[in-house]
Amino acid sequence: KNMEASNPQSSDYPVTHDTTVTLKCKDTFTSSGGSETVTCTDGTFSNPSFTCSASCSITSDWAPKNMEASNPQSSDYPVTHDTTVTLKCKDTFTSSGGSETVTCSDGTFSHPSFTCSKSCSIPSDWATKNMKTSNPPSSDYPVTHGTTVTLKCKDTFTSSGGIETVTCTDGTFSNPSFTCLYWWPFTKANKVEIS
Repeated sequence: KNMEASNPQSSDYPVTHDTTVTLKCKDTFTSSGGSETVTCTDGTFSNPSFTCSASCSITSDWAPKNMEASNPQSSDYPVTHDTTVTLKCKDTFTSSGGSETVTCSDGTFSHPSFTCSKSCSIPSDWATKNMKTSNPPSSDYPVTHGTTVTLKCKDTFTSSGGIETVTCTDGTFSNPSFTCLYWWPFTKANKVEIS
């Protein structure tokens, strides 16, 4: 039960009938529930009415999910039973989904209900495809997971077919469904006579 006697000390045993003994939780355990005293009655102690629950340490499950503790800080661990911890996504990752809090319950944290997804940077192949960002502007990159970006063709190129938007999904943009074709303006100044 992860308990030990605090008063009288264990060196004072056995104790006499009707002696009340104060119990405490062992190190790294937290008391919850009822009274921390038990009484010796005819050679048997009464059952304690409290429980000792294990503390929680930072779990190795968070790192592969790109999560880390933000409150309390990692230097404050282990935390006691029933402590709520706020998690956050690591840099260049975005939170999506449920709550960013987990609770310590007898040595185990609850499972986070959110996910951390990687942000997207401008892919190098957009330049070779003669595309550039229209909204948001290139100064706003990287963009977060789930962001829809509008592309347009560079000057002297025109769009052919497809939709000019792409979406960032966990670090990768969807493929543009249009192409940029070189556009040669047909004006009077450059009109070619065919004979």
